[in-house]
Amino acid sequence: MIQNQSPATEEPSATLKLRLAIQYWLDVSPYIKGRRLEGTELCIARDAHNRLQIAKREALEWNHSTVGRRSPVPLQMIHELDGEQFREPQPLFADEKLTPEKLAIIAAPLVMRPSEKLDAAQAVRAAHGLLIAAEDYVRALPENKPGWETQFLNTFQMITFDEIIASMGAANSGQLPFLPGVRGKQAQLTMPSLRRAVRDFMNVQSSRLPRLSEQEMNDNQAPGNEFKKFRETNQITLQTLCEMRWRRFVTFRTGQRNRRAGKKAEEKPRVRRKKQRNG
Repeated sequence: MIQNQSPATEEPSATLKLRLAIQYWLDVSPYIKGRRLEGTELCIARDAHNRLQIAKREALEWNHSTVGRRSPVPLQMIHELDGEQFREPQPLFADEKLTPEKLAIIAAPLVMRPSEKLDAAQAVRAAHGLLIAAEDYVRALPENKPGWETQFLNTFQMITFDEIIASMGAANSGQLPFLPGVRGKQAQLTMPSLRRAVRDFMNVQSSRLPRLSEQEMNDNQAPGNEFKKFRETNQITLQTLCEMRWRRFVTFRTGQRNRRAGKKAEEKPRVRRKKQRNG
């Protein structure tokens, strides 16, 4: 439900929410442009795109409301979301044209060092190893585009803290960083800082959940028991990762906006005083 415009803001909440969703998507999209995705990258990209679509729908609902007609979300902002830049993320799945043989041929120049001289037997073994790796890779690909049920269940898969930290180093190679630093794109993410960030996030989330029964406390799958699993195994669900990623982004962007608004508010009296002195 879209709430009314706040007196403290110049824009309705629907506009602010859509603007944040667009900014979040534009942070994600450079890493996934022209690529088919799988695993954590696909989950994060879909989450960002879903937030964008929800914000767009709520903006349209706001514009059709009585209050929204007086202070609408700019239609240009909404129509731009139909462009190619905001296209839904594409999953990676099996393709009849993608054969292990073709993959092995493409991979060979990437793994074979030009300075390395192989005899015939070594070259055959290397080629055989590439073909086996390509066959395993193709076999593991989903046969069809996953439906919404599969997509939903995938969000409950676990990701380790080591994987999250490794993704930050791989960002230079084009991989989507799983949990970028909020104080700048180059912010360092360490195991202690990641554990603190997850702990703080989990504490806030747990405070919003009803108290667990004794039976639920012994059930690792019960809502709220992810905190216990995180402390024991350094793992969280992809759903938690996506929500945490979004919340950190919103907190940082909102803080930036409030600081800019505060500076403008401070500058106005100075300008008036300067005009009075000059007058």
